[in-house]
Amino acid sequence: MANNATISGISIDLTELSSDSSPQLGGNLDLNSNNITGTGNINTTGTITSSGNISTTGDLTLTSTDTGSSAAPVIELNRDSSSPADADYLGQIKFKGDDDGGSSHVYAKITGKIQDASAGTEDGLIEF
Repeated sequence: MANNATISGISIDLTELSSDSSPQLGGNLDLNSNNITGTGNINTTGTITSSGNISTTGDLTLTSTDTGSSAAPVIELNRDSSSPADADYLGQIKFKGDDDGGSSHVYAKITGKIQDASAGTEDGLIEF
């Protein structure tokens, strides 16, 4: 197999592409509706942003190495509604499991809700 390719007068050394064990994008990655799969770890020092669902199998651990007195790590559930109203649900943590027949059920949940959405007198509540 040839180690070089020429496309419209541009020569590319293919051995450089296959031998790079830590390629750098330098920009955004467009998945074109495809998945990224793997068995290794994802490490980042920045922010991971998703507009869709994120699923994982196994444990999720959030670690903060902050030595200050502020709360950390923080999980923020942000419902950015254009028309917030009293009694709107804000977010929910569900505890699901299988019954003895193998069907999945919600056994418990913690829900955040707007009690009063009036500017200046905002109140919320937690439902267990």
